[in-house]
Amino acid sequence: MNVCRLTPAEVFASLDTAAAGLDDAVAARRAAEYGPNRVARARVEPWWLRLAREFTHFFAVILWVAAALSAFAERRDPGQGMARVAIALVLVILVSGVFSFWQEFRVERTLAALARLLPTDVKVGRTRRASSPAPRTVTI
Repeated sequence: MNVCRLTPAEVFASLDTAAAGLDDAVAARRAAEYGPNRVARARVEPWWLRLAREFTHFFAVILWVAAALSAFAERRDPGQGMARVAIALVLVILVSGVFSFWQEFRVERTLAALARLLPTDVKVGRTRRASSPAPRTVTI
């Protein structure tokens, strides 16, 4: 569903709500059914573990094995150029791993910056009562 192309009435209907908001009973039922309305924080691994993972995934292990076999072949029959192949494979692994780690690091920084933009206080409209004439402020 492409929400930006819907009319406000269609959006309210698709979300089973209204322009006035949810009443207390519906909000409580949804909170019980779906849980708290919070953005889950991701578990942060140490940087060195993430870097090491870049050099130990399946494709990298295949390249490590190829580099080891090339080095073994060079030792067994020197002068065939297999040492250059082994060095090239190790360089490919290193460049690929560092580049992937840097890209992931930049994405994590971007996501952290976006998370800082999320609001912490939200005005919520609920059923009006004589004792509470204005919407409540909920801290999330």
